[in-house]
Amino acid sequence: EATQEDECVGCRLCELLCPEFAIMIVNE
Repeated sequence: EATQEDECVGCRLCELLCPEFAIMIVNE
């Protein structure tokens, strides 16, 4: 089952859709 996290991981454009995950992307 895909979660929003999986969809947003590695997706810089997702910063607009998932700002909370954007932090994880930057840290990664």
